[in-house]
Amino acid sequence: MISFLLKLFTGNPLSMVWVIGGVALAAFVAGGSAAWTVQGWRLEACQAKVEAGKVLIQGLGNQIETQNQAVDTLEKAAKAAKAKGAAAIQSALKATLPLQNEIDRLSALLKQPRNDARTCQDGVAEARKGLVP
Repeated sequence: MISFLLKLFTGNPLSMVWVIGGVALAAFVAGGSAAWTVQGWRLEACQAKVEAGKVLIQGLGNQIETQNQAVDTLEKAAKAAKAKGAAAIQSALKATLPLQNEIDRLSALLKQPRNDARTCQDGVAEARKGLVP
């Protein structure tokens, strides 16, 4: 049986073309599925980073909202203290300074996941184009 196939393969150039074409097609399919799998892994990793960034942003947003409410309360207290005198105003303003610093720190943290998300979105766009590194 093997000798018949070997004779058929070597004796007929057209059958050689068919066999070589079949091997090339099999290699293309194997390489394509490997690339598809790798791109899928990259896409899942980017999507996980984006989801983690969304959760982080939501948590930071809640912290900022809490701090904003505290600042509003202190500002109302400062307005009430304005009637009592300049000394009370100075103490209320000193109390809001640490909260303002905290708001600035949280705002800086809020910008960081956005930059990571942009980088990840660029990676997703490359994955959709079909580029394999």
